[in-house]
Amino acid sequence: MRIIGGDVSVGGTASPPRLEVECLRGGPVTVSLIDGVLIVEQRMTRGRPFNVNAGPAACVALTVPPGTPVDVHTVAASVLTAGLAGDILAKTISGTLTAAYLSGTVELNSISGDIEVEAVSGRLTATTVSGGITVNAGSVTELSAKSVSGELALDLDVKPSGSYECRTASGDIALRLSPDASIGVEATSLSGRLDDGYTDEGRSTRHRLSLRLGADDGAAALKLQTLSGDVALLRRTPAASGALA
Repeated sequence: MRIIGGDVSVGGTASPPRLEVECLRGGPVTVSLIDGVLIVEQRMTRGRPFNVNAGPAACVALTVPPGTPVDVHTVAASVLTAGLAGDILAKTISGTLTAAYLSGTVELNSISGDIEVEAVSGRLTATTVSGGITVNAGSVTELSAKSVSGELALDLDVKPSGSYECRTASGDIALRLSPDASIGVEATSLSGRLDDGYTDEGRSTRHRLSLRLGADDGAAALKLQTLSGDVALLRRTPAASGALA
């Protein structure tokens, strides 16, 4: 799917697939089926300078069988993917990417738009330049969350032998884990503060923080790296359930 502006939603369903398209501005939205692949596109008008607020835009709503792989590219359109078990690839320049209740391999890429993830399992890769990344109720086995200046706020249920990596240049990182997490933590920051809000020691330090939480057998691995941002490791409590602020 290739859409410039507007919004896109793709959801899993046990009912027959359904596509709804509304052209808001610009040229027509074309729909084709080639070798079993559904292609939905709205192209730029040649010879005209691009303007986000006045360029082509469409609203596209698609429901498919849950196992269907999905590939969506937009310029400014927001993208919602939900209730899917197939592989997901969503890319945008300035739109917001929202992913909920996914269980396949999920890759989300944005330049300035935010990435918001909830209740995703499987493998998750989220990358931005300046947009923030928020993960709530994540139960992935592998995670790669990276941003240059955007903030990372994650709430995770880590899995045995899972691999988790969060990196920024200047953005802050806040990560909340369940009280029974078994994980090795390596956090580094060149000039930012490293806060341990998980253990009873509750220490704050600079440059490097190493922790071993829970049992060693089958423990997951977590790397938190930033150049100038602050890092906070938090313990989840019943009163603190829900998204990180």
